[in-house]
Amino acid sequence: RSSPPTSYSPATDKAGGNLMQVAIAVVVCWQAVTVSYHSKSFPSALWTGETNEVLNPACARVFFVMRWNVMLACFIITAKAIIAATQDIQACLPFTKILTIMDVIAELAKWGCNMWGLYVVLTTDEKQVQGQCPDLWICAWWSFLG
Repeated sequence: RSSPPTSYSPATDKAGGNLMQVAIAVVVCWQAVTVSYHSKSFPSALWTGETNEVLNPACARVFFVMRWNVMLACFIITAKAIIAATQDIQACLPFTKILTIMDVIAELAKWGCNMWGLYVVLTTDEKQVQGQCPDLWICAWWSFLG
């Protein structure tokens, strides 16, 4: 008796993973563009937090969590690219191992930032953000809740 055929193949699994990575990259780009629109100077506003206008408290909360999310995502993408490029180079092995540990820490921080973003979206007064920063709100809502 032969076993029934399965539809799983490693190629299908890899394609699904790649598609998810593309979707994440699109969302991070959308977040970066939205944060840059409210930033005094981009990308320096990712670490300074300076906005091009004074935001009301609700918009400031959303901006704060969004900029941290973009900053962590940029670090993670850069770290993964460096790890992929250097993992087979023997001289870079210690550096790659340290960067891998930093990448894991950043991934955990990103997860925490996503939970924080979810909390911010669920507890922010929608009327306040709709008045001053509706684009930031829509991006945050779809990024963390949608």
